[in-house]
Amino acid sequence: MMKEKILYIWFQMATGICNRVATEVLSRFNNITEIYNCNDFAFLGDDKSRYISNLENKDTASAFEVMKKCSSLGVSVIGYYDELYPEQLREIKIPPSVLYAIGNVKDFKSNPCVAMVGTRNMTDYGKAVAEDFSYVLSQSGVYIISGLAKGIDTAAHRGAVMAGGYTIAVLGNPIGDVYPK
Repeated sequence: MMKEKILYIWFQMATGICNRVATEVLSRFNNITEIYNCNDFAFLGDDKSRYISNLENKDTASAFEVMKKCSSLGVSVIGYYDELYPEQLREIKIPPSVLYAIGNVKDFKSNPCVAMVGTRNMTDYGKAVAEDFSYVLSQSGVYIISGLAKGIDTAAHRGAVMAGGYTIAVLGNPIGDVYPK
């Protein structure tokens, strides 16, 4: 299981975050071990030689270091083929190959999810509405998903927490590189 997590991190490091190349590779294989064991990525084409070179380099030392950091921070690694990976996320045009999660990772298939996003410079009314919506939805068992930015995203998370609900923060950047600060 730990080896699989390291292979997912290796794959993400080789292809980048939410990359069309990663999506193309993921669509051709059944699991991360098959991808790692593949020695010929010529199907990607000559214009993707950088990615081919990265994928054919089987050194997982850097991925192992990232996995150690994740473990020390209590971060779960959920790969594209993992059972806990949200099915709806697999259906988007360019899904992430790896999700990193802190906290109680639940099965997204068992409850409805609602994404709430908005401006960082919210009005008092916007804040109240986001918190109220999130609160009421959370009380009904809906998982609230948002970014981790100030503003509406924070208000959405706050409403879910106040209701004792479940909230998920989605980062568009690597762990430890929170933007905006």
